[in-house]
Amino acid sequence: MLNGHFAKTRRRAALVGANALNTLFGPLLNLVVSLAVVRLYSLDLWGHFVSLLIAVQLATHVLFWGNKEYLIRQYSRTPSRIAIHWQSNLASRLPLLVLLGLVTAVLPVEGTRKLVLLAWAAAAVLQQSLEALVVYRRRFAAAFAADVLAMVLVLAVVLLSPPELSVDRLAGAFAAGQFLKFLLLGALFRGDLRHRWEGHVEWGYFMSALPFFLLGLTGMLQSKTDLYCVAIFLDEEAIGRYQVLMHLLIYLQVMANIILQPFLKNLYRLPVTALRRMTVRLSLAGVVIAALGAVAAAILLATLYHIHFSPAMLVIGGLFVMPIYGYIIIIYRLYAANMSLHVLSINAGGIVANLILNLLLIATFGIFGALIASTAAQWGMLAAYGWLERRIPEEPARPAS
Repeated sequence: MLNGHFAKTRRRAALVGANALNTLFGPLLNLVVSLAVVRLYSLDLWGHFVSLLIAVQLATHVLFWGNKEYLIRQYSRTPSRIAIHWQSNLASRLPLLVLLGLVTAVLPVEGTRKLVLLAWAAAAVLQQSLEALVVYRRRFAAAFAADVLAMVLVLAVVLLSPPELSVDRLAGAFAAGQFLKFLLLGALFRGDLRHRWEGHVEWGYFMSALPFFLLGLTGMLQSKTDLYCVAIFLDEEAIGRYQVLMHLLIYLQVMANIILQPFLKNLYRLPVTALRRMTVRLSLAGVVIAALGAVAAAILLATLYHIHFSPAMLVIGGLFVMPIYGYIIIIYRLYAANMSLHVLSINAGGIVANLILNLLLIATFGIFGALIASTAAQWGMLAAYGWLERRIPEEPARPAS
């Protein structure tokens, strides 16, 4: 019995570890590529590319339309119809890709770049359409391996390019990496997807998946409003410097979710007093992670990127990381109590606060002002969640039947 329990625990630990690697490797890909571009070419080139990157990420988030969470739910309800669900979902979102093509056609950019950006968006839609299957089938290690191969492809383009790497070539490399990942995952899940085409456009999907889409969109905008402002108002070098720093800081924020993942199953069963103790412990862990992470980030940026920030900038960066460790458990409690609309509202408030503070501070203080704005928005969200936490029902509300 003990051996069986140990084996079960080991399997669960392996799944958690594989999921952590899969979650963390995406951001790591951008860090490795940014390092190669900055060291081999220039910080300005990376800053120019980031301006395209954040635009594509925003566009593709709309194209995804909350499909990952929606499909996981559909797969769980009717596993015999996985292929049909996948086909219908992809067919339903294709009109959005056509709409993006029409918008891109009238943008004041060179024709080749338009094609590269559309190919990148299309490849992103295809590979992301399989992420729900990765979670549903728990094939995190395979997804991690596909990410590694995609990164190798992008790095090969960076390393083997002529002396002057162009932004379009770099964007094309990312598009090729996304498409390679789609091919690899498609081969992995061919048993689930090998089915004659029966999918069709489901217009009702957009309303069904709207809550997932809005939660994801507001979360993304809240975390990137400052970067959008930097990209609009500052030069390419500032964009490159700020994006690399924020990527490291957000990496530290993601650790909060990684730490909590193994305990999510039990989270909804614990009494309020135990959850509050967990919040305090996680908050203390956040203080340690933020402090050590800020020091590690300073060393990494100075040693590898040859980018230096003032001690004040790094202190503010540490303060930016801390709040999520204090409110992430509250978010899950709100989800359990069918209060996700409150999460949406706080995210929206964080976006507005971040935007207003950026507009006030960025002209005078540059990227330091952008970081102050984001940090203030994070602490404001922590205060809002702390106020709301006292109003969560003791027992989670039951979904309406």
